[in-house]
Amino acid sequence: MTHDVLHVLDHSGTTDDNPAPAGVTDRHATTPQGREQPARDRDRDDPTCTLTVTLRDSGGALGRIAATLSSTPVLALSYAVTDTARATAEIRVPQAHSVRARNKLNRMVDALTVT
Repeated sequence: MTHDVLHVLDHSGTTDDNPAPAGVTDRHATTPQGREQPARDRDRDDPTCTLTVTLRDSGGALGRIAATLSSTPVLALSYAVTDTARATAEIRVPQAHSVRARNKLNRMVDALTVT
């Protein structure tokens, strides 16, 4: 049985017992096999932005949010429905992706406001 353990590189570019593979720079993480950690996991270290979306609640609203942001790394998502058939979604994304995510959410049919 093998375990795929993640080693995070320190500021010198190497782990304690493994040299950094060619092309891997500071702040990148690799597995013991030398593969680079996926970008969606690396983005968790970057500054984040929380987008708040007010939308009409419908049976497929949450699914439409998921489909709209399928190519965007979403770090956290909460969805709450109020008594007035309105819903509020709070979505945390890396700051580098916030403008694109906001523009996509603004184009959703159910979206009323995006802040």
